Amino acid sequence: MIKSNQERIAAAEKFATAKHKGQTRIGGEPYISHPIAVAQIVKDKGYGTDYQITALFHDLL
Repeated sequence: MIKSNQERIAAAEKFATAKHKGQTRIGGEPYISHPIAVAQIVKDKGYGTDYQITALFHDLL
């Protein structure tokens, strides 16, 4: 089954959120707020789904 771009992004966000569970930024907000913000910047600049997913995953290591 081929997933829509929106489904792929939602699945990537869910995966990244799970991997960052329990992590917080210095200010106390959940760490996942950073990758989500980066993905939004990438989207706003006109980059496609693969780049947005990469932004969500950019710091999982």
